[in-house]
Amino acid sequence: MIKLISGTDQYVVSELIEKDKETLGVNPVFFDATERNFDLGDVLFELISLDLFNPKKLVVIKNALFLSSKSKLSETDEQVMNEIIKNDSDDVMLILTLNGLKFDSKKKIVKSLKAKGELIFLEDSQPQSIKQALNIELKKNNININQRVFEHLTNLVPSYQAVHQAIEKLALYDGEITMDVIDHLIVDESELVLFDLSNALIEKRISDSLRIYAKLKTRNIDTGGLIYILASKVRQMYQAMVLKQFGYTQSDVARALSISPNYAWVLMNRLNNYLTPKDCLKLLHELALYDQKTKFYVLDRHLEFELWMINYGREYGKS
Repeated sequence: MIKLISGTDQYVVSELIEKDKETLGVNPVFFDATERNFDLGDVLFELISLDLFNPKKLVVIKNALFLSSKSKLSETDEQVMNEIIKNDSDDVMLILTLNGLKFDSKKKIVKSLKAKGELIFLEDSQPQSIKQALNIELKKNNININQRVFEHLTNLVPSYQAVHQAIEKLALYDGEITMDVIDHLIVDESELVLFDLSNALIEKRISDSLRIYAKLKTRNIDTGGLIYILASKVRQMYQAMVLKQFGYTQSDVARALSISPNYAWVLMNRLNNYLTPKDCLKLLHELALYDQKTKFYVLDRHLEFELWMINYGREYGKS
């Protein structure tokens, strides 16, 4: 049995794996394709090795980037994958996941996997379905909050994973749940939206940037926090580019910058398509000047930042 799961909400992905775990009655064996020591040969060995006590198995390959358009398999690894597919059985389930990327249906190996198994594409979480999920979980756990607090809570949980984490914290709280309690217990997921905005700016999607920023304004976001996140990301991009020029691998960059191997890959192979090292240094200088300007001279920071985004789009790329 083979499953291909693509989705950004890792809580939902985990829930699907948990259901298969319960169905098979075994604990999953996890592999991460972004780790330096990942070897498809180890996966094949795990799949075909015999267990005297239980013939059933559940093996999960997380971040199977080699099945997306962003990466590819070596000839040797492709042969191993063909062996894995050839040894498919009803007692053994293999799950391959992608976070934020789609399986490349043009690849022969992906076609073979889909022919043998099931492809599950998880849509991004929608606000209305998140609100419904939150309401169901609150009732299930006998957590009572008034409508005003509920609406405030929905602004802080943009995904099913965030809903699950919020419910776990609230279920442990003994007392009346007020707005202050929510703010104290629940991490504001606006920070995640800030990262989405910084990505949109780096990728020169100015129309998307303005749309995301319009949502952030309703949450009274300080532009200073956004400038800090954007500058940090641009600085990491510059560092990753320079290290790559010196021959650093993905794993080397991850260790040097203290980031995950997956994010190192994004910096080295995706985001660097939008800015050159020279662009990064110029942009960091502009962000520093903008930050100083808004601290002393600007009355309407939101309007000023929107104008800055439009000018940025004109200078660095199309919207």
